[in-house]
Amino acid sequence: MAENTRLKDLQSEMRKAFDAIEAHNQSNVAMGSRLTKVESHLSALQLSLDSIAHSLEKLTSGPPVGALDSSSRVASPSAVVPPLHMLHVKLDFPRFDGSNPLDWIFRAEQYFAYYHTPDVDRLTIASVNFEGVVIPWFQLLQRANQLPTWTALVTAIELQFGPSPFDSPRARLFKLSQTSSVVEYYNEFLLLANRSQGLTEATLLDCFISGLKDPIRRDVLAQSPCTVLKAVSLARLFDEKATLGLSVPHNRPTSYSTFKANPHSGTSSLQKSNSSSPNALPPILPTPLTKASPPVRRISPAEQQLRREKGLCFTCDAKYTWNHKCPNK
Repeated sequence: MAENTRLKDLQSEMRKAFDAIEAHNQSNVAMGSRLTKVESHLSALQLSLDSIAHSLEKLTSGPPVGALDSSSRVASPSAVVPPLHMLHVKLDFPRFDGSNPLDWIFRAEQYFAYYHTPDVDRLTIASVNFEGVVIPWFQLLQRANQLPTWTALVTAIELQFGPSPFDSPRARLFKLSQTSSVVEYYNEFLLLANRSQGLTEATLLDCFISGLKDPIRRDVLAQSPCTVLKAVSLARLFDEKATLGLSVPHNRPTSYSTFKANPHSGTSSLQKSNSSSPNALPPILPTPLTKASPPVRRISPAEQQLRREKGLCFTCDAKYTWNHKCPNK
């Protein structure tokens, strides 16, 4: 009986152990299924991220705005596209009426570089923005097939409306001098310096300072500027100072020749000379009162001999004695 009881106890314990093992296996299977679901979700998320990255890559490496049409032309794979925040900036193409051709060419080329406009479309965009006499001039050359490319159009504009090829901007720059304000002089200097190639910073600085007016040039040289921008700032400052009348005149000291030329004037001549100056200071001491002396009376030698015989004074009609005091002395 005891052995049967022990056997039953062992069998019950074994059943319990098998049940625990089976429950553990079932929990492991449920955990595996959950991990499988998580892996599937992660895979789907990775696929969506890859598609988004692929779409962004297409946007950044696709054909540029305003470039070749997909039906007739193929964009160059080496074309560089500006960032997305720059694509929203709208630029207006400059209009051209024949004035300032070099400035217009520069602005037009900057526009074409920004929008990556092909050479074929540049002629059309430029011709639409022509005004005045430029329109019939362009039509005449276009009918003669003399403007096949944008480079040919630029060359024709420079020859027709640009400065003369025989005009040397460097020679004009070296001969340039200030005739009006510093601002107008610097504007003309800047135009010529932009057209002069191969000039160093020191050469441009010397050309600018040498063309200033004499008073402004001396003041600028005294400050020893090292760049053209600093020299321009100093020149404008001194020009405004001279225009507003802020310069203080230097009072020269009175020379000895002034007192020598007017020996009887005393301090009155110095006071008169100082009163003419607008910045003269008042005299420290008051001007002393001087008694006007009578005119000197001159007598001939015959009259002197006559007065000597009569015992009279030479300058008055009184008798001359050893203690005589003449009032006319």
